Amino acid sequence: MQLFDSVKSLQGRWVAPMPDGSTALSEIELSGNGSAVVETMFPGTPHQMTNAYHLDGNTLVLTHYCGGGNQPRMRARAVENNTLHFAFDSVTDLAAPDAMYMGEMTLELVSPTRMVQRWKALRSGKLDHEMVFEYTREGFAGTGQPLSEEEMMARTMALATPSEPHRRLQAAAGEWEQQYRMRWDPSADWQETKGTSTARTLLDGRYLMEEIQFELMGMPMKGVHILGYDNRTQEYITLWMDSMSTWWISQRGKEAADGTLELRGTMVDVAGERPFRSVVRHLPDGSVTTEMYDTIAPHGEVQVMSIVAKKRG
Repeated sequence: MQLFDSVKSLQGRWVAPMPDGSTALSEIELSGNGSAVVETMFPGTPHQMTNAYHLDGNTLVLTHYCGGGNQPRMRARAVENNTLHFAFDSVTDLAAPDAMYMGEMTLELVSPTRMVQRWKALRSGKLDHEMVFEYTREGFAGTGQPLSEEEMMARTMALATPSEPHRRLQAAAGEWEQQYRMRWDPSADWQETKGTSTARTLLDGRYLMEEIQFELMGMPMKGVHILGYDNRTQEYITLWMDSMSTWWISQRGKEAADGTLELRGTMVDVAGERPFRSVVRHLPDGSVTTEMYDTIAPHGEVQVMSIVAKKRG
């Protein structure tokens, strides 16, 4: 079957950038005398998971052996150009009727050296969150041939050169004032507070570092926010750290045609790890608004913060 042959061609090692700035590895190999394709995600880590692709008659089947302890099965229901759409079929060993499981996956075969996986996590049949992995075959640069030392250096220097998004970051350097609205539960009242920040560029304009001061629950808080633009993936990247933790949080995302920037990452705090996102908009009057959405059980995604920032002078 042609679809299965396309999946077989993915044998090898693949790498993808993660929202926190790390790199995800996927290893794909044949098994069962060529009757199955086995993909190992995050090999050698506590998050290691396995995907098994095989035929059931004329249907391509995907079983995902999840870190959550369940095993959802999906079937290829539609094919568009080089994109395979796997739809939910069944799941085994689900911890509870409302437990989360991977229920849909779209596999886009961009080229022999690039593929994109879009996973949808479901809960009670409804979308909980999505994860996207933009993989590149390890050691290749989109041409199907390994890079020479000269090519690697030339591309490295090109990607290291500040671009138009970096120039926009540089223009944001200066003194800012912020208005905050916060809540940690959808039933709670919004709390309001004010803050100030000083923004300056780093590494010859490649990054913008913002040092922020405000009050959180009546206590003074300091934070450092670093914003950059990744020429390689054409995404904005952020790093946040503050005086209420000893770890950092990162996000990355792309700017829409209307200038709206949506950033996604993993929230890390005493409650654990979970998806969160931020939406940033630049308004005509020069102010910048940020909305932050956290994942709070059992409500799902909830807006927990809004910020209006205005540059002094």
